[in-house]
Amino acid sequence: MEDSSPYQAPGSAPPAPASSAAPPVRLPAEISRPITAMWVVALILAAISLAGLMYAVMQLLKPAGIAPPPLSAALMGGGLLFDLGLYLGTAWGLRKRSRAAACVLLAYYLFGQVLTFVTGQRAPTTGLFMTIIVTFVMIRGTMETFTAHRYIARARHLPPRPRLSDDPAFAARPAPTE
Repeated sequence: MEDSSPYQAPGSAPPAPASSAAPPVRLPAEISRPITAMWVVALILAAISLAGLMYAVMQLLKPAGIAPPPLSAALMGGGLLFDLGLYLGTAWGLRKRSRAAACVLLAYYLFGQVLTFVTGQRAPTTGLFMTIIVTFVMIRGTMETFTAHRYIARARHLPPRPRLSDDPAFAARPAPTE
């Protein structure tokens, strides 16, 4: 159907609507690297949970004769399935720079580490170095997630600085014609 507006030039297309979405802001590496490290750690924790889940399932499927499989293997499998879902969900959220996902992952990891130390499931020195490193990566990633949101808000709020080379006083003068 053709538009018969007297104010439109014949054969011209209507102007395309301006995009309301702001262009994406590129984060500096000192902000994006810790966030990337945190979601990679979340994927590694998910892989460890998946390995534990597969072990628990194998224990459940192993023929035990007449006795039913132990309830502890089923509970462990359910807990590891929850861990797997939580780690994968928060890793995806961190990839999208979600502050809530960063806080949930940090809190859940710290809760799990404190719980294993308090219940005595492992000696206080077992894996302490790795726990300290992972905790440091998660704290740094959480802090940088908040920094990234501030950086993006500031970049969208403030207009870009005018460059000195865009000033007409500094424009190149045309060559004189003879």
